[in-house]
Parts: sequence; structure tokens; C-alpha cells
Amino acid sequence: KARKAAKAKAKQEAEERENNNGQTTAKELIAAQIQRMQSGNKCNHGFDPLSSGSRDVASQFVPAFLESFEAARGSGTSFWECLVAAHKAMRDEFAEVWKDPTKMEMAMSFFLCEGTQAILKGEYDPARGSATFARYFEQHIALELKQTLPFFRWNKIFETEDADQHTIVKFFRKRIPCSCLNEKYEEVKHISKMGLCFNPQCTLPNGITKRSKTMYCDGCLSVTYCSDSGTNSADAVGNKCIHGFDTDRSFDPLFSGDINSKFVPVFLESFDEAEGSGTSLLVSLIAARDATKAVFDKVWKDPTKMEWVMSFFLCMGTQDILKGDYDSAKAAATFVRFMEQHVAVELKQSQAMYRSNKIIEMHYADLHTLVKFFRHRIPCSCLDEKYEEVKNITKIGLCYNKQCMIGMTERSKTMYCSRCRCVTYCSLECQNAAWTNHKPHCDRHAKILAEFDAR
Repeated sequence: KARKAAKAKAKQEAEERENNNGQTTAKELIAAQIQRMQSGNKCNHGFDPLSSGSRDVASQFVPAFLESFEAARGSGTSFWECLVAAHKAMRDEFAEVWKDPTKMEMAMSFFLCEGTQAILKGEYDPARGSATFARYFEQHIALELKQTLPFFRWNKIFETEDADQHTIVKFFRKRIPCSCLNEKYEEVKHISKMGLCFNPQCTLPNGITKRSKTMYCDGCLSVTYCSDSGTNSADAVGNKCIHGFDTDRSFDPLFSGDINSKFVPVFLESFDEAEGSGTSLLVSLIAARDATKAVFDKVWKDPTKMEWVMSFFLCMGTQDILKGDYDSAKAAATFVRFMEQHVAVELKQSQAMYRSNKIIEMHYADLHTLVKFFRHRIPCSCLDEKYEEVKNITKIGLCYNKQCMIGMTERSKTMYCSRCRCVTYCSLECQNAAWTNHKPHCDRHAKILAEFDAR
């Protein structure tokens, strides 16, 4: 029994050593590289192996990032998804690195050193990998830490992954402080730079052509095409005008993927559930907000993320109008109006309180009001023709007297409560009839407005 137990223990230890060997390969390799850097007299291209900070980042953070990246790569996910997966996997363990621009620059300098050495050896594939990691860290620093970049430029990362020799040598030469790549650059500078065509139907091999022949999308400046026909073909497969919704900006690698593919469905499900229980429109909107705050608190507290979500609904509503689906467009407009007021009241404090009447009016909007709402908020001219069709339709307003026999009338004939300016009536008689019910709300709203104006 003792021999069997010892044998089983030895087998278990051997298996653990085998597993650990696979996990620590990157650490051992990088530790050996740092040791060679410290002992040798060769240039390290800006990376300081003698600095304890650089040494710690390179020996702990970098191997963990590479292992997480390779683990994601093994599952068959795309390159950018692997980068995001590696980031998310290490976000908590190495939070002090991700939040410190100096430490991130140390990690970036390690990959710049590795890539430069690979180029000098003629190994361009490893250099492209190092360049891609360096580019990702560079954009993380610019976007999340220094806020000098509005959103991730994924096209730049993709281009680095498949870069030609001219581009890859220039990338490293521009970022290292030494002149080690000057001679190599002279060798490759006459090679044509290659660019990517982001049309999935492009007939070019791998969608690659001379960069001088590519053109950026005029709207987002985030993708390139090899020709006008390539742009038109891309439109044919779904890259039509998206009315200001930027698919690159909506992606936030620190926030569990695409905001609009995760936040929006949860918000809509919560809203439908609340509305299905028979609650009013405003109560359903507030219930959906409160239900999603538990998971998406970062979105509700960030005006930029809220603007991304609103741009999604503006895009959807505009497309609904162009298809003639006005009920769906009214729902999208209602969500946008609610989120606009949330940003104004809760985040920017540029408005005293929620103007519930504005939200309710979008729910019952006429075509003139609805088209004008979206046309005023999208950066394109896609609704100009539709607006010409509906601009002569009379705008409709609501009467907030519950006993009103009309309920809706021409907006030009409605009048606001002069005290709170939060509700409208079709006549003085309706205003007087509704005063008993409106007075408590009016007092509260008037007090809020007075305090806001006093600031």
C-alpha cells in the first residue's frame, strides 16, 4: 500500500510538473531574455532591463498576457477577440499595470525591443506579433489613461498584424530611441506599403493592395477600401450609412465587449417586462434603468457610453423611418429622449429635472415631429427627403387634463403650465380642471427649478 501510494504521488507530481512546464514556458523564456540583456553589451532599443520596474513588468505582466492571449487563440476566436480576452483575464490581477501609463509603456518597450531584435534577425512574423501587442498597449494608453484618442482604431491593429516589411520596420524605427534600424530601413523603404480593403467581398487576395490606392471611409475614417466599387460592394453586404452610429466607438474592451450587443438587449427586455406588467411608460423606463444598473452601472455613469447607446437607437429609428415602420421609430425616439434627459440631469447637471412630458410626447409623436427629432440628431442627410414629405403635417400636442374629451390637438393651440412648464393643456378650462391633481407636482417641480436657477 505504501509503495502504491508513493507511486501514485510520484505520478501526480510528474503530471503537475508537466502542466506547470507548459504554463511557465513564457516566464522562463522572458526571464532568460532579460538575463541576457543584463549581461550583454548589446543595445536593448529603449528597454531598461536593469530597472526593477521594467524587470517586474516584463517578467510577470508580459508572460501572463501572452499566456492569456494564446489560451484565447487556441479556442479559435479572432485576433482582436484574443487581445480583448487577454486584457479581461488579467484586468483584476494586474490592475495596477493597466491603470499606470508608465508601467504600460514599460510593457510596450519590451515588445518594441523584442520586435526590433526579430527584424535584425530577419524574423518578420515574430516582429509583426510584437508590433501588434505594442500597438494595442499604445492605444490603451491613449484612450483609457491619457484620453488623447476617442476610440480604439482597430484597423491600425489589423494592419500591423499583416504589415509589409516597409511598414513594420518603420513602425519600430519610429518608436525606439536608438538608430539600430536605420540601415534596415534603407533596405526596405522602397518596398510598396500595403493596405487592407475592409470589404468582405473584395476579390483581391486577402483584401490587400497598395496603400496609395486605398481610401478611408468618409464617415468614420476607421476603415479603408481599395476602390469606390469596393465601397459600394461593401454597402451591398450591409455597410450602408449607419446614421452616426460608430461600430468601432461602441466597442469598449474594458467593458465586456460590445456595449450595444449586451446593454441594449438587457435594457429592452427589462422595459418589456415592466411594460407587460401594466405599468406606465415612465415607470417602465425607470424600472428598465434600475434593473440594468446592477450589471451596467458603468454605462449609466459614463456620458460617452450613454451617447454610444443613444447613437444605436438613433440609427435604428432612422432605419425604421426609412422603412415606414413608424411605431418602432417612436419607441427608439422614446428611449433616446429618456437617455438624453438622464445624461443632462444625472451626469452633466445641465437640466434641473426629467421633463416627462417630452418623453411621453415622443411616444405619441406625429410624423412631422418624429422625423424632425431624428433628422436633428443624426450627422447624415438620409432623412432630408423624408422631412420634405412630412414637414407640412400639423404637429400634435397633448392635453394633460385626464378628463379632456380631446386628449390631442394642434401643438400651436396648446399652452404650458406657466409655473412649472412641465405639462400642456388644450385650453384654460382644462388647465383649471386639472389643477387639483397637478398642484402637488407643480409645487415640487417649481421648487426644483428655483433651486436649479439659484445655482
